[in-house]
Formats: sequence, structure tokens, C-alpha cells
Amino acid sequence: MNFLSLNIRGIGEDYKIAWVRRLTKKHRTMFLGVQETQLSDENHIDVSGCWYNGEFGFAATASAGRSSGLLSIWDSKLFQVDEFIKERYFLITIERKEKDSIPILIGQKPSGLIDSLIKNAYMNLEWGGHRFTYYCQSDFKMSKLDRFLVCNKFLTLFPSVSVTAAQWETSDHCPIILQTAISDFGKPPFRFFNSWMKRDGFEQIIKDSWERFNGYGNPDAYLAAKLRYLKNEIKKWRAKDHPKETEELMKLKHRVYELDIAAETTRLSEVELEERRIGVQRIAELEKLAVLDLKQKARIRWTIDGDENTRFFHGYVNNKKSKNHIHGLLINGSWSTNVAEIKDEVLSFYQRKFQEKWPCRPKLISSDFRKIDSVT
Repeated sequence: MNFLSLNIRGIGEDYKIAWVRRLTKKHRTMFLGVQETQLSDENHIDVSGCWYNGEFGFAATASAGRSSGLLSIWDSKLFQVDEFIKERYFLITIERKEKDSIPILIGQKPSGLIDSLIKNAYMNLEWGGHRFTYYCQSDFKMSKLDRFLVCNKFLTLFPSVSVTAAQWETSDHCPIILQTAISDFGKPPFRFFNSWMKRDGFEQIIKDSWERFNGYGNPDAYLAAKLRYLKNEIKKWRAKDHPKETEELMKLKHRVYELDIAAETTRLSEVELEERRIGVQRIAELEKLAVLDLKQKARIRWTIDGDENTRFFHGYVNNKKSKNHIHGLLINGSWSTNVAEIKDEVLSFYQRKFQEKWPCRPKLISSDFRKIDSVT
């Protein structure tokens, strides 16, 4: 999902309409929020000219004179608005789900509602493109005025969310794009988790793989090939073991829940009590192994082993994922999110770093130099 926000500084001109349309088409926008339309009659806005296809919905507020004015446009195939709330300085669109609702707010000036949202929102998102979003034309002062605010639940659903400030053209504000999609740079590198050594069957996999390998070549190449084979066998083992472990955990929790429900009306037998005790113990073991993986992902060491706040670990891991992920690169002065272009630029960068600047270095050849084998 891509969200685009833009302070247009007046949307009545055709060239500004064309610019908004280019932006929404280029970034495949699902939701567009426009500030400062500067039109006192919202019916005069060319909404269809701003959108790149014919399937959209919109809501707008009129401006007061030559200031304010808000416009929201969304892809009606992806976002179904059930309600919207309009005031002079903010516009809220709401999509209601079975268990929850998705409100999207755009605003221009501080108000009581916006102030309360800022206090409970997370705004320190990964930022790419231009560092500033506002450029004062008179004395060319720069500020970072435009932002996206998201809640913690949004970050849990989309841990790799990023914001990019694109090039400003017909406004003194940069359009900012919030992206939730993760660029696919290929398979992640292999990573060994310490908790695997505490799992059943891991030691036997290591022994069998180490003895079963057949190779040839120089000792260093032989060792590298053997370790590569061992890594692949561990990955196969984990690919089979992890789903079984997850299924076992779900079944155990369900069985313990059934026994707890039964204990509310009848007295459990000795066999059922023993089954519940073993189940609770096994659940604790599996949960502890999962927490060890989270701690290693988060790279945190705790002096107290009992501190297993998994919600905190998930948040910390998601934050690290967002920071470590490459959301884009500045290539030849323009911000690029294309995976192929980013790979080529990274490859070229390191090729330049390791390029030999001296193709022909002077050689030190003399019989006066003492050899290592002659030094005793």
C-alpha cells in the first residue's frame, strides 16, 4: 500500500492537476491526501484529473479564502470508506472492518484532535529522499514540516514501512510517500540461532551430515564445501522442524484450554491432571525457545533471564528490520527504489572501492633481503 501526501498550494491550475496525476500514477497510490487546495467550492476540484484510473472515491473540505482546503482520494477497489468526518483543518476517512476500523486523517494546522493524535502517534519513520519538505522561495529556508503519523498497531502490521520525500515541482512543499511494501532483494543470508542446540534432533543432524559428506580438492576448498553442505542440511532440518513445532504448540494450547474448561464443571482425573501438567511444561519450553530467538534477533542481553516481554521484543525486532532494510538509494542525484538499480549501484560502489589504482606496482627484488627460512 502506498500513501501520498502533498501540500499543493492551490489546485485550481491545470499544470498542478497534471503533476498530481503523474505522482499518483508513478507511485501506484492507494490513498492521496492533499492540503491547501485553496478552493472555496469543493465541487470545482477536478478530482478525476488527479487520479490515474476511473475507480476512486473522494472527500473534500472547502477553503476559507486563500487558505486551507483538504482533499482525500482513494482507490475504491482497495479502500472502502464507510464514514468521513470533516472540519476546517482536518478530514478523517474511516473504513470499518469486522473487528476494527481504519481511520486516515489529513490535517493542516494544530487542533485539539491533531494534538492528541501526535502525543499517541509514532512519527520517527525511516526517511528517504530529501531531508526537508518545505523550501521558502524568498530566502530559501528549509524545514521538515510534512510528516506521516502512524500508530503502533500499524507498525506491527507493516514493520518495514518507510517514507520518501520526492522532488518538489509546482509547490514549495515536497510530496511525501509512505510505502508498506517490502522490496525483494532475494533470499536473506543464513543465520544460526543458539536455541537450535537445545532442540531435539539437532545434534544428530550435525553428526550425520558431517560424516556423510564426500568431497575432494584442496583442504581449504574441501572445508568450505563441507561447511556449505552442513549449512544446507541444517536449513532442510529447520524447514521441516519449525512447522511441526508450531503445530505442536497450537495443539498443546488447545488441549490445555479444553481441560481448563472441563475443570470448571467436573473434576479432572489423575490422567487428565498429568496430561495438563506435561502440556503446560512443554508449552513453556517451546515459548522459551521462541523468546531466545527473539532476543538474538534483537541483539539484546538481559541480566534477568525471566524477563520475557515478547511484545517488546517483537517491537524491537520490527524496528531493527525497518532500519536495516534498504528502502532506496540516492543515485545520480535522484531517489530510486528500483531493486535492480539499487543492486547495480551497490555493486558499482564496491567495485570502485576495491579497484586497483596502481595496475603496475614496483617490485622489490634484491639478493640482500633475508628470507624467512634463513632467519633462526
